[in-house]
Amino acid sequence: MKGYIGNKAITTIKNDQNKNVAVFEGMMGFLSFLTHQNITDFQSSAIIMNSVAMKSETLKAIQSDEFEKVYLFLDNDNAGDDAKTFFTDGLDLEMVDKSGIHSDFKDYNDFWISRANKIEK
Repeated sequence: MKGYIGNKAITTIKNDQNKNVAVFEGMMGFLSFLTHQNITDFQSSAIIMNSVAMKSETLKAIQSDEFEKVYLFLDNDNAGDDAKTFFTDGLDLEMVDKSGIHSDFKDYNDFWISRANKIEK
């Protein structure tokens, strides 16, 4: 289930000690990434769009900070591809497309669920 209370908005996690930002399309993808990578202390800043409809707000948030590198954890679908192009065209920063990690799956969450199910068997 996906839901929200009030207006949709991006979620930001700020780390002033690092000039990298990871952009996730949704919260479940972010949480799956943390679980899969066994991360308890995220070293970068993160922006969770909660919907690709929030890509303009995400772009503004990235531009308002002094980031040097952007890691994109977007879905492997048309909306994810459009968002990747939007960020690449709109930002003069080093961009790293991380969707290859879950290239056989729509998103990081689907990848992690499939991987976790294989580990349990």
